[in-house]
Amino acid sequence: MLTWVGLDSCDADKTEQQWGLTYDSNHTMMSVKSLSAGGCWEIPGCDTSEHAKIDTEFGCKALPKPGQGGCPANMAWTPVQADGTIRESYTLALT
Repeated sequence: MLTWVGLDSCDADKTEQQWGLTYDSNHTMMSVKSLSAGGCWEIPGCDTSEHAKIDTEFGCKALPKPGQGGCPANMAWTPVQADGTIRESYTLALT
């Protein structure tokens, strides 16, 4: 499954483009929080379909235990990979 996120050119003055990253102790998972809206990147309703929606409308929840997938991990993302992607618990690639 693949989901693409469209991003604007970086503008440090736009608060809606500012994100806070929270990592687990091993830096293998992270949550991505909107500093303007306060919510974290999530896949609503634990959708696993291709091109699933990503939003920040729910808020934020704790990172799941290592190896835990499904709904508890719908806000968990892996840090940037060597190929420049960020992946979530369902292995959706974000570029």
